[in-house]
Amino acid sequence: MDAISLVLEALVAGRANGRIQEDYSHLKDRLMESFSKQSSPDARLCAEVALKEYEKDHKVWKEPLRKALTDVGVDQDEDILQTAQKILHTAAPARLNVIIGKVESRGNVSLLNMRKSSKRPLGILKGKASFKIKDDFQITDDEFLSS
Repeated sequence: MDAISLVLEALVAGRANGRIQEDYSHLKDRLMESFSKQSSPDARLCAEVALKEYEKDHKVWKEPLRKALTDVGVDQDEDILQTAQKILHTAAPARLNVIIGKVESRGNVSLLNMRKSSKRPLGILKGKASFKIKDDFQITDDEFLSS
């Protein structure tokens, strides 16, 4: 994961996890400090708006905030990156243990790559329910982790 993505993920994780409010507030304060160093008032305002709106809808505001973070060189700020890592480490869910299919590990989450030809039993719902995963089904890491 690149440094900007690390910060973006930490903002999402920090907003959703009350245990890390102090680190989350510190991260946001440091980002606002970085934005205040921009020479253009318009760029500074755009960056601040993107950060505030990202909290409300991270899917829509991800790319504008990514650009703002890149423009101010957040990927070179050790304090911001260490705080983001601390947030993700603290907020990380327990590793998923999957025993069926091929498992791909990413950080603290394991993702299951299901084989298309294999059938999965439904346990106690066998004969009462069914499911089908369409061939064109797609889900991003963000969607999977926030579901």
